Amino acid sequence: KVSFMEYIGKIENDRILCESREPIVVFGAGKEIKSLLYSLEVIQIKERVVCICDNNTQRQNGEVDNIQLCSLEYAISHYPNAMYMVYNRFSIEMSMQLIEKGIDRIHLLRG
Repeated sequence: KVSFMEYIGKIENDRILCESREPIVVFGAGKEIKSLLYSLEVIQIKERVVCICDNNTQRQNGEVDNIQLCSLEYAISHYPNAMYMVYNRFSIEMSMQLIEKGIDRIHLLRG
């Protein structure tokens, strides 16, 4: 399986993400998550977010806006074919982590 970035850039220009009907996993539950979820709501794709995963164990339980928080391992085991959205300041490292785990539908979002 070949891994690659499916998109790099601003969320509003991500036609692949916006035109698809496939599930979305958000990787990163940090302080910018509420803003990201608002942006997803504005472009009418928030309902496709199936979970938000994070490496920090303190951000792996509960919910944000009725969306489950979980570990990356859980997300990959339950949603291996989803589109994975990476958006925070550690996005390069997080994208590399996804590539190492065999995820090949990565959307690296920039501000």
